[in-house]
Amino acid sequence: MNFWLNGNKVIKETKSPRGRLPVSPRIILAGGKLKIKKPKTLPVRITARKEAALIEKAKELSDKFSGECIPVPCDLSTMDGMSDFVEFIQSKEEHIDFLINNAGASWGEPYAEYSEKGWDKVMDLNVKSIFYLTQKLTPLLSANSSLEDPSRVINIGSVDGMNVP
Repeated sequence: MNFWLNGNKVIKETKSPRGRLPVSPRIILAGGKLKIKKPKTLPVRITARKEAALIEKAKELSDKFSGECIPVPCDLSTMDGMSDFVEFIQSKEEHIDFLINNAGASWGEPYAEYSEKGWDKVMDLNVKSIFYLTQKLTPLLSANSSLEDPSRVINIGSVDGMNVP
């Protein structure tokens, strides 16, 4: 799920539209009570690869927080998916002030039998996509950035990363 405040302050990226809702989208949809220049409720766009669940989550967020939540189906675990997402964002936004990466995958095999397939799935989403999405969005992050008010990139990891399977 990705979201951002249109033309003002936030992009959010996570992959599970069915998972728990992070604090940030609740704040944004509840009235943008962040430390932003002009607090107001702004449209939120979310993305995930599973379209039906994404649409359901967007409706749930819109209804729950009386805001506008727009689903943008996309698979950020692939280079093509990231490119499609970035092109869409570029067509809608002149700049981005925050990029919050909150996607994550795990693979339930024991350490001694951990497969290359599992490794690739986890690393593609948890590391590769964060790096390349940030790289591709850097021009939009830089567009409105200054020394006094820089754009920010925040990477959020999973507590599951602290466990050895």
